[in-house]
Amino acid sequence: MKRLFSVFLCPKNLQRGKEVRFLYRAVTYFLIAGGVARLAIIAALNPHYVDFYCFIDATQAVIHGLDPHVLVNLRYTTWNEAPLVFPGLTLFFIPFAILAPAVGKSIYFMANVAAGMAFYGALIRASGICTRYSLREPDLQTMLVTIGGFLFVNSIFFTLCIRVGQVSTVVSLLIILSVCAAREWQRTGAFGLAAVVKYSTVPVLGLQLFLVRRRFLFCVTGFALFAVISIYPALIGHHLIDLYQSYFDCMKRWIAPGAANHFANSGQTMLSSGLFKGMPSVLVNIVVLGLFLGVGLYQRQRLPACLGLHEWFAISCVTMTLEYHRTYDGVLLYPFLLLEVVVLWVGGSKVHAVLLGAFALFFALPGAVVHRLAQSLGKAAGENPVVYLPAGEFPLLAFMILVLTLYALFLYARFGSGLAVGPVTKKAGPVMTTKATG
Repeated sequence: MKRLFSVFLCPKNLQRGKEVRFLYRAVTYFLIAGGVARLAIIAALNPHYVDFYCFIDATQAVIHGLDPHVLVNLRYTTWNEAPLVFPGLTLFFIPFAILAPAVGKSIYFMANVAAGMAFYGALIRASGICTRYSLREPDLQTMLVTIGGFLFVNSIFFTLCIRVGQVSTVVSLLIILSVCAAREWQRTGAFGLAAVVKYSTVPVLGLQLFLVRRRFLFCVTGFALFAVISIYPALIGHHLIDLYQSYFDCMKRWIAPGAANHFANSGQTMLSSGLFKGMPSVLVNIVVLGLFLGVGLYQRQRLPACLGLHEWFAISCVTMTLEYHRTYDGVLLYPFLLLEVVVLWVGGSKVHAVLLGAFALFFALPGAVVHRLAQSLGKAAGENPVVYLPAGEFPLLAFMILVLTLYALFLYARFGSGLAVGPVTKKAGPVMTTKATG
């Protein structure tokens, strides 16, 4: 597996020598310094933490026995509508809610970054694609993993996530732990916790595990944990039916036509397929879900024990397309995209690798550049009966994710499950397949 990377970058006559070792070291250290500098700049520019304050607001309301979906019960929210926060999620924000806001948001910022890096590292390790990572003596593997980490930190998904104080890094870490943690109870627990933290990221993975992988007990146990945590507000005096009825009423207000979470009003930062007006969006969702489940059920008898990279890539893309997700939720998708580029290249599918690499580089563009490009495309398109133009912008991110989703489904159908991404143990190490593309 280690030789696999030597094919990726360097000619054979340059594999050894001081020049090559210096290159590995210089690139690795430079990109690490660049990534740290990028995070420092984001922190110094005083991120607005708008979602973090929503979570804190809702948590303080819940622990004081108040309805978190009634605006007068909230301290920090400046909107005309109470934020939509799942009551069960507030359990995890209690430690931050009892701290001073300035202290809490600083700790949360660092925890958010740490969760994102842990997610990236866990995925790399679970894939088995890197057998050695050393900052003392960087080699080709170390340099490539560092390049991926640098792109991840600079991606539009990661930067927005930590600026607004979202939970996307945390749920991404829990999702990868649900398949690569060493013990079954740890994997099941991570799956259930992921559903509590952001339940919209779990249904597609759950369908794959339940219908295709036939992991019935795993799914049922994970759902049971989700349900148990979700009823914790009852322990501090809340009437659960009233609380969750209020939550669903709040959801209806947020997604109603003309509301803030409707694609026509704020779709420029959405990743879902709601960019099309009328029935086409529904039809797109039906086609995408049908293709995803159809490929999985057709290949079920040939699937390896662990979920493969192409399978994971399809899951993450379909999740973004089918359900309400904003830019920061792309944190789940991006590391799988980076890993696909490497695996496809070393597996001989260089055209696919280059095309996916173009997507990876696009998502690493600064948000301001993407914003200006979307504005230009919006002016060129003008008002039309096909797609929404929220704030006069073409829904570029949603369009790119939809194209990427179709591409991911093609790779899944063409190459099968792909490189296994499975449990990691100290004795056995990561589970690997012998082929890069299936």
